[in-house]
Amino acid sequence: MKIMKSVLMSLALAATSPAFADEQAAVASSPEAQPVGASSAVEQVAPASTSKGYDGGDIAAEVFLRPAGFIATVIGTGLYLTFLPPVALNSIYPTHEPIKEWAELMVVGPAEFTFNRPIGDYAYPKSEK
Repeated sequence: MKIMKSVLMSLALAATSPAFADEQAAVASSPEAQPVGASSAVEQVAPASTSKGYDGGDIAAEVFLRPAGFIATVIGTGLYLTFLPPVALNSIYPTHEPIKEWAELMVVGPAEFTFNRPIGDYAYPKSEK
């Protein structure tokens, strides 16, 4: 029962944290932003789900994509640690970039997809090349 409770809590956290972040960014960036105690600040900013035009499909997809991204982050971290010694040996040669590239691929990419990606943006993180 405790395991089920913790799984449900982590799913709820993973599914709702991006919406909370979008709402806080909207409050902070609005020109009419007032102190936290002001009652009219709540009336000025619409919830993130309506202000960005999210539909039910985006929210439903997030329920599955955020936990899948979290699982990919955990598995990627395990694979990163498992294969770090051979990758470190490969970085002896002049480029010295394999460890950084391996970390980006296995840990940072899935983590950014899970925790930093806005709702409805399924091509995240975007390639910088």
